[in-house]
Amino acid sequence: MPQAGGSAKLEALLAHDAEEATPEFLRQRPKYYYYNLWMRERIVEHCGGELPEPVVLKMLDMEAGELDLILNYPTAAKQQARFPVIVAHARCSRPDGPRHHIPTPIAALGSSRSLCKQNSQ
Repeated sequence: MPQAGGSAKLEALLAHDAEEATPEFLRQRPKYYYYNLWMRERIVEHCGGELPEPVVLKMLDMEAGELDLILNYPTAAKQQARFPVIVAHARCSRPDGPRHHIPTPIAALGSSRSLCKQNSQ
């Protein structure tokens, strides 16, 4: 009994085999693939493997120089990795849900001159 989609599976298998046979330097990779792999290894090495994926991605989105500087100091790396986890936990653990800052309208503050007088006194 023939399998449904047999030719599609065969094509996918042949494409996978061709990709595996291609030398590493000729393989198609996304931009900054090796940099992200290297930095991901460094983040896991310094901060531990228990970091959630969104935290690792947030750290990978940092500027290269800043991330490299943070990873040179293990305490700073751990603090940088812990901060988003603490904030996310604090937001989700509230019984009434996350609170949002509602800015005061500028008209309610009064004129800019009165604000300047208050700040100078």
